[in-house]
Amino acid sequence: MQAGKYNKRVTIEQASIVQDASGQETNTWATLLTVWASIIPKNNVEAEDNTKLKVSTFYEVTIRYTTELIGECRILYGTKYLDIQSVINPYESDKELLLTCVEVG
Repeated sequence: MQAGKYNKRVTIEQASIVQDASGQETNTWATLLTVWASIIPKNNVEAEDNTKLKVSTFYEVTIRYTTELIGECRILYGTKYLDIQSVINPYESDKELLLTCVEVG
């Protein structure tokens, strides 16, 4: 594992439901981890959505192994939000995780 490989600081957020003062449930995001990562843009996918062209950018994000990625999570990278689509533990080695992500917005 190369230390220089992880050269981007990212925040991993987890979805949670909280109740506001009036008792209404609200979806919110809370910081789960702040880690070093490798981020590689992989491809763009174009799709038409209600007569608008929508472009989605996919990323491969690699982080050191953790068991804390449970449930719905996303990555905050600078001003970008990346939804985590899949989590892979290569070779089941518990050394790093490969995250397939898509940019939100």
